[in-house]
Amino acid sequence: MPPLKPFRVNKQTGPKDKNKGPRQQSKSSSSKNNRDDDDFFLDSGGPSNMNDKQKSRSSHPPHLKGRDIGLWHARKQASMREDEEMLDMARPKVKPPSHLRGRELDMWHKEQNRLWQKTKKKEQQKELGKCFIKLRIEEINRMEMQFQQLEEEMPIPDENIKPIPCVVSNSKLNTKDYSNHNYRALNLLTLKDEDVDENAEYIIDRYKKLEDSNFKRKFLDNITGSMEENLVASIQSNMKLQNDESRNACLKNELENKRKSVKYRSMCEIRKKLPSYSKKDEILELVRKNQVVLISGETGCGKTTQMAQFILDDAIMSGRGSTCRIVCTQPRRISAISVAERVADERAERIGEASVGYQIRLERKLGREYGSILFCTTGILLQHIQRDSALNYYSHIIIDEIHERDTISDFTLTILKSIIPVRPDIKVILMSATLNAAAFSKYYNDCPSLNIPGFTYPVEELYLEDIFTLNRFRYFPKKQTQKSRKIKPGDPFSEFVIPYVNEMRRFKKYPLGILNWLENPISEDTDYELIVELIYYICNNKDDGAILVFLSGWDQISKLTKILKDKGFGNTSRYILIPLHSMLPTVSQKSVFESPPQGVRKIILSTNIAETSVTIDDVVYVIDNGRMKLKGFDAENNIGTLNEEWVSLANSRQRRGRAGRVRPGICYHLYTKGRERSFNDYVLPEMMRTSLEEVILQAKILQVGMVTPFLEKVMNPPETKTLEVALKLLIDLNALDEKENLTPLGFHLAKLPIGPLEGKMIILGAMFSCLSPIMTIAASLNFKDPFVMPANKEYQCREVKKEMDEGHQSDHLMVTRAMSKFLLAKQEGKGWEFCRENFLMFNTMNMLHELKSQYAKYLCDLGFIKTPIYTDSEYNQNSNNVKLLKCVLAAGLCPNIAVSNPKIKTNGRKFSKFITAEDGKVEIHPKSVNSIDSYYESPLLLYHTKLKTTSIFLHDTTMIYPFPVVLFAKSLKITGEKTDHVTFSLNPQINFTCNSRTAVFIKQVRKRLNWLIDHLMSHPEEISFNSNSGSGKALK
Repeated sequence: MPPLKPFRVNKQTGPKDKNKGPRQQSKSSSSKNNRDDDDFFLDSGGPSNMNDKQKSRSSHPPHLKGRDIGLWHARKQASMREDEEMLDMARPKVKPPSHLRGRELDMWHKEQNRLWQKTKKKEQQKELGKCFIKLRIEEINRMEMQFQQLEEEMPIPDENIKPIPCVVSNSKLNTKDYSNHNYRALNLLTLKDEDVDENAEYIIDRYKKLEDSNFKRKFLDNITGSMEENLVASIQSNMKLQNDESRNACLKNELENKRKSVKYRSMCEIRKKLPSYSKKDEILELVRKNQVVLISGETGCGKTTQMAQFILDDAIMSGRGSTCRIVCTQPRRISAISVAERVADERAERIGEASVGYQIRLERKLGREYGSILFCTTGILLQHIQRDSALNYYSHIIIDEIHERDTISDFTLTILKSIIPVRPDIKVILMSATLNAAAFSKYYNDCPSLNIPGFTYPVEELYLEDIFTLNRFRYFPKKQTQKSRKIKPGDPFSEFVIPYVNEMRRFKKYPLGILNWLENPISEDTDYELIVELIYYICNNKDDGAILVFLSGWDQISKLTKILKDKGFGNTSRYILIPLHSMLPTVSQKSVFESPPQGVRKIILSTNIAETSVTIDDVVYVIDNGRMKLKGFDAENNIGTLNEEWVSLANSRQRRGRAGRVRPGICYHLYTKGRERSFNDYVLPEMMRTSLEEVILQAKILQVGMVTPFLEKVMNPPETKTLEVALKLLIDLNALDEKENLTPLGFHLAKLPIGPLEGKMIILGAMFSCLSPIMTIAASLNFKDPFVMPANKEYQCREVKKEMDEGHQSDHLMVTRAMSKFLLAKQEGKGWEFCRENFLMFNTMNMLHELKSQYAKYLCDLGFIKTPIYTDSEYNQNSNNVKLLKCVLAAGLCPNIAVSNPKIKTNGRKFSKFITAEDGKVEIHPKSVNSIDSYYESPLLLYHTKLKTTSIFLHDTTMIYPFPVVLFAKSLKITGEKTDHVTFSLNPQINFTCNSRTAVFIKQVRKRLNWLIDHLMSHPEEISFNSNSGSGKALK
């Protein structure tokens, strides 16, 4: 079907092109043909036309003269004061805390007044930002005829059709008698039985029109079942490890022969030196007598590599090898692989060929199915639980690094608490750093614990004040020309750092110049020159040994890598520079474990991934910047945050421990000892500070029932408001229905390794045959923006972005063009040069390309594409259709839309203010291609995320026309249907008006689109742009 095309009637979003500069005129004209044909105008009768209102505030009626003018203004000011008094009466009365007195009470009242004024201002901004966009469809007669023809050829099935019989196993629809079964006591996670039965009837009624298929059986089985039913069914099945005497004897004989080999015996001598080895008998006794145990230990004690081996070898030598199969989870992919390789080496075997294997996303080398150890990421274990709720094929579950408190690990710990009662034979071993280990023991009903003392060589700790006084270290920060950063009340710098500096001044321990510098808050900023000079110092004055530099993110790693190469550290005959980041390909990550040639210094630039998940044996020197990037979420304002935070004491201790693995080492902290006194003991659990959409989808696919009761059982439950915001987003996205059941879309999204917004986009990209560019956009949004903006080159970078944007005013489409040009340049061997000329990161572009391949494999498994070759022409027939790409973006990101409120200054200069329904005034992030634009043909700006830092910034934006929103938004409020002035409202800010005939046609098209997308979600095998197929005709 051709796109809807309204008439161009008028525009109120800015002056004509004559007000543009020469450069803007040329670009505007050159890009005119590239823009969509969707035209509209802002209704001048609506609240969006603010010029008249602003004028009326300051100008008096023209007939007034002299004294009358003054009286008019006096009456107006009195009226405004009355209005303010009425608003003040509406302000909620909050009583101050009873303990406040004097100045503190005054400060409290001032703060309350400030917050109230801020709220009022936000509401005023929202009111001013309302827009009414008038829609009109050109050639509506022809389009109505085409639509009618489609309706006749492919009618939407009647919703009252008699349901096709479909056997749904393991669901509430099949009456099961558990009354005499003690497992029924496990029903802790779901609704009451009568509510579940009612929900099952609702589901079947909702999906009765769905044709019988393999997908329908899997889908209904999932959303009508419950985890406790799955556990019962799993226990009653024959799936379990079978005791086989011949296998037992074979495994025992194999291990005895292995113990005679030289390699195995030499590795045993190394293992015996680990502190955990001396606790071997104690550990095994504890595991035999208890179902759940907690093992804590410091870095270097050997718990990660030895625990599973102790258990496996004991079972084999006791004649129980065939019934022992261990899974050990790691929080990151690189640690799962590196630990598996180390254990295989210690057992004198090749990984994946005998007793040791690993499995991560889209990569695996599995050992045998009995008498073996599998190292995997925590997400892989959840996939195993999806297939086998009781984990019948495993005898021991080891959850490592639980102290990191990432969301997926906390979630898994809660799931395991449900499995333990029905599997009395399974053993669960929790492994944690010493800090806060008691809290995990308490969570598992005071399970017994054992602490293994860590062994590391002595590590000398030097703080920032010590580094500046090192012998032969000649670097000191240049005199700062800018003013010192202002210290806010309650800032830890004034509470901890300044008192510490004053203390050192009294003891005269450090030179006065150093102490004066440390009193300046700027001294705590990341100083790349200091890091470079420190690396120089180590290389020229210290013995051999790898240098591990901790940085807070990929941006800092990339920047420091470039600086070091410019300073001569790119000379591979003397130095090896290795970036280490969780999103790097596993092949690149493995190089960090390889020993360099004699006389070559290995320098590793890493995030906090190297704190616990990765052990690099040859590290002797650690440079700790003391920071890490933490995601946060403000549930009240529905705003994500990504801030650089100071590490916790636990992080600091782990970083220091990296330096003492093989011999005495040195840790250089790039902060003062006073700053360390302000550190928290440990980081707030991730589940308490991030959005929960992905967690909810995982919970739903595991059939835990209603999410709120389940997450209340987590060790540190998230806030109720955060949970409500996440549920609303998933319902708006159509991933959950109003009764909190998974929809077909949600069922697919739960199986994709990507956020729900990006996941919906790539599924729609497959449906509408524009897969490759949409996957580029999704990979960029899920990982990071590949563009960099070097200092002093901001103008050149913006010009490059403008050129790649080609007038579409879209960060998303700009990335797709950058990727296309990059791949062409790479084929010609000019990838590096292209990235350097266009301010792109070469490694990031390669990573995005790799992610696209991963997504394609998942889409292939789900049936949306037939082969994982996403560049196939069958999946990209519309990849150059900008209008369709923006429609897919709208379907994925809606209702993330801001409204442009255009202004014109007295000098004729144009600028735009942006407003969202939730936040009032917002700003476009300076990295966006739209940050410097002042004129938009449409007032609607689609965005991926909004993050609050110094202001509320919109990230990854696209100017979008009204019809993609009207057609693809999940829900629109419709008013005035019985009149000839119909309004579709996305939210209080964004309203679309049209006549009744246009409204009827829009509703018909929306119904057809919703049906088509829902149908293809449930029948992915029917996706085709072949004109001979029914779906192909409808899609076109």
